[in-house]
Amino acid sequence: MTAIDVKPAGFAIKPFPAGWFVVGYSDELAVGDVRPLEYFGTKLICYRGESGIVHLRDAFCPHLGAHIGYGGRVEGDNVVCPFHGWTYGADGVNVRIPYAGRPNRQARLRCWPARESGGMILAWHHPDGTDPTWEMGDIAELSDSDFVPPTRTDFEIHVHPQEVFENSVDLAHFLTVHQAARMPEVSVEIDGPRLTATTTKQLLKSNKGYFEGAVSSDLWGLGIDVARITGVVDTVAVLALTPIEEQRVHARFLVTARMGGAGCAQDADAARVLAQKAKDRVIKEFETDLVIWEHKRYEPRPRLTAGEQLITRFRRWAQQFY
Repeated sequence: MTAIDVKPAGFAIKPFPAGWFVVGYSDELAVGDVRPLEYFGTKLICYRGESGIVHLRDAFCPHLGAHIGYGGRVEGDNVVCPFHGWTYGADGVNVRIPYAGRPNRQARLRCWPARESGGMILAWHHPDGTDPTWEMGDIAELSDSDFVPPTRTDFEIHVHPQEVFENSVDLAHFLTVHQAARMPEVSVEIDGPRLTATTTKQLLKSNKGYFEGAVSSDLWGLGIDVARITGVVDTVAVLALTPIEEQRVHARFLVTARMGGAGCAQDADAARVLAQKAKDRVIKEFETDLVIWEHKRYEPRPRLTAGEQLITRFRRWAQQFY
């Protein structure tokens, strides 16, 4: 997938909303690993202590500024700077200096709240550095034995997460951008940081033509969309968007399909094939939108028409994350 280098001028949304965002996959961080990351315009490190717990910290040692993600090591649940061996505890505070009689308790690494769920590592971001004010629900299908292990795809895009997720309530674009056979019906339920947009009477494409299905999109803030698609075989597509810096976003797709119980494929192999095809289809449709997203400007006061009131409702909901 290709992406343009810069978003046009006039982009009016703050680049880093508050909420939970995916910063990695659990199976990519073994015990003792220290990984450099960059999200929310900040250099970070992510490491897994010997207890198995994942820790997310600011990257630079407050002693003389070394990036701990390059050469740093884990001791217990502590992390050690590669430059002078300063050791920081699970709370981010310096606990040992190898050539001094006592630690420097004023030296500390900022600790970012982190969680693991469904094979993903989640980080809490708030522009004021405050603790989490809500928790994201589990995505049960990612660990359900009735579903195949999800297929995954990662790439970078130049778009704000809010513009991507606004598509879930923009009915008209399904006709013009995605050549839908008819206008779907959408209902919206809001519960604090969770917005659920349920699309019914939608004709979905398949190799054998169109079939009527339903799509329920659970938006957990502006970081994660869990789309549950029913009609032939139950599939789940997770889209996670994490801002790297202004105008750059890390996009992750995870797609799985049911292989047991009602609404299932014939067997595990068939479910895996279906999940791969579903992911390919979702990404193809996403790329069609991306051409528009990366070249458009955000209209804070759009001139809407009849039937587009859900866009206004979505934007009011999104304001809580800024």
